[in-house]
Amino acid sequence: MQIIWGYLQIGKIISNPDEIRKVFWHPHSADRFNGQKTNVIFKAAESLSFDKSKPGAGLLCFDEKRVLILEGATKATWKMNPVYDPHHICSKRKNLAKDQSTGIYYAGIWQELCLMESEKCTDWANSIIE
Repeated sequence: MQIIWGYLQIGKIISNPDEIRKVFWHPHSADRFNGQKTNVIFKAAESLSFDKSKPGAGLLCFDEKRVLILEGATKATWKMNPVYDPHHICSKRKNLAKDQSTGIYYAGIWQELCLMESEKCTDWANSIIE
């Protein structure tokens, strides 16, 4: 299952190889990653911008509202949500779902999805984290 199990609001993006080496405990500080053009480390904000009572990163318990998979589809096809459709994420991805009106499928190997800031995104994130 594809489930939202945690969150991180970016406070700082570390991209300089010398700065990345200082974060030696992080897997992306390893020589095989460091120096690659796309290698960055995201440092969490101290607290969420929309709820200062919560830390900038955290783990979440299981809840049906955090399940991403479109019912009846493959595990890689998520329920349609404009917050994480191709026009509202911080990378170039194409929706390859068979039915793009109900699902979203992004091909390839990746572990995080950065969402563009918007009121809709903030409302959705708040509903997932609370």
